[in-house]
Amino acid sequence: MGPKTRELSGVLEDIIALLDKYEIDNWSKWMRESLKRLNNSDFSGITHLLGAYGGMGSFNDCVLANRDPKQEKGSAPAKDNYALNELSSRAYSLATGIKKEVERGEK
Repeated sequence: MGPKTRELSGVLEDIIALLDKYEIDNWSKWMRESLKRLNNSDFSGITHLLGAYGGMGSFNDCVLANRDPKQEKGSAPAKDNYALNELSSRAYSLATGIKKEVERGEK
């Protein structure tokens, strides 16, 4: 496993932790499957992960629900949504980079 794949695995672990915190089970399951494949040195983990992005209802649209309407904008859910967005962007960037390297025969 190369350094980018190791970094991607860590990012996925962080994403999964946030999804589990807010009980977003469908996406947590998806990300766990991608992580499992990556940890088994299976390139399909990349293609599986990238399949979560793009189009209506995709992972790009995932928002962590604020279960307490009294919480302010700067509260934990808002910060967690920001973190999820950052992690999601990083995961996508790493996955597309790894995919391009594999397609070029660099890995």
